[in-house]
Amino acid sequence: MLKRGQVTIFLVVGIVILLLAGLFFYLFGRLTEAPLEVEEEEAVKYLGVAGSVQSFVEKCMEDTLDPAIYLLAIQGGVIYPKENNLILLTDHGLVNYAWMNGIDGISREKMEEDLATYLEKNIDFCLGRFETFEKQDILVTPNYKNMDAQITIQKSAIRTKLTLPLRLLLSNGDEQSLDTFSTQLSSSLGTMVEVIEALQFPDLSPEDFFSLPYQPAVLPFDESVVIYSLSKNEPDEPLNFMFAVRNDFPENKPPQLAFIPDQTFRVGDRWQEELISDDPDQDILRYSSDSDEFTITEDGTIDLEITTAGIFDVTFTVEDGRNGKDEQEVSILVLEKNEK
Repeated sequence: MLKRGQVTIFLVVGIVILLLAGLFFYLFGRLTEAPLEVEEEEAVKYLGVAGSVQSFVEKCMEDTLDPAIYLLAIQGGVIYPKENNLILLTDHGLVNYAWMNGIDGISREKMEEDLATYLEKNIDFCLGRFETFEKQDILVTPNYKNMDAQITIQKSAIRTKLTLPLRLLLSNGDEQSLDTFSTQLSSSLGTMVEVIEALQFPDLSPEDFFSLPYQPAVLPFDESVVIYSLSKNEPDEPLNFMFAVRNDFPENKPPQLAFIPDQTFRVGDRWQEELISDDPDQDILRYSSDSDEFTITEDGTIDLEITTAGIFDVTFTVEDGRNGKDEQEVSILVLEKNEK
């Protein structure tokens, strides 16, 4: 009898433990599955429907942009490359060229454009949780076709403005609408980009590079390409900006400007000519003139009407962007217009 009583007690204790364990796991599951639901219910209570939806969307903007910033930085300032020949493909992914044979590849405008595109493409994965409002009999209908994101990269922050029309249908039949949302994320991306833009490509001085206020790394890729990395190893923002520099012509050879003969015109004549230069390195060349009277476009085109009589000494210059240049001084005689 004693043994039977002990067994009965153990069974009862076991059943109680199982019931308590089941209750614990049920409650734990509810807490882990619906923290956002509880949070939004509290937000609706204290902020109202429009305020809680506004807060929810702006939180989604931050959650969507945060990984995009790190992706943009590790790829050298791009998420969606426009041209494959302007990026370096490695076994671990793509790296943008900050400088390639005289062409600057770092563009703040491109970074802002890519972050905005990323937000527009991916925010719906976060906003899909609008069902948390549905459980409170609040129907939120987004108009993704009219969505537009604008990003501004500042020194220590990234500001975002999102236009996304939302229609809110409340349980009592009332309707509300929202369409403008804004956030500001703390980020040192802008400051880091300024530091990189100030570097003298392609021949970076080791002293200057390793004295930067970031943890630097140099990774030679091949004879022409070097990959550089700047890291901000802080717990709150472990940002790593990686970029490549390509220099296929390490010993720069300056361009040679083709001979330009002295010119004679009369007032009212038109001078149309395209200057020609030879550059052994095939660099992108830019032309300039030291005269406001006889101007030239950057691609070497002269197309102007002669308006002033006199003798002018004009210097035309061609530069390759790597401190290589050539120039010629041209004497221009302009006679008065013939009077018939």
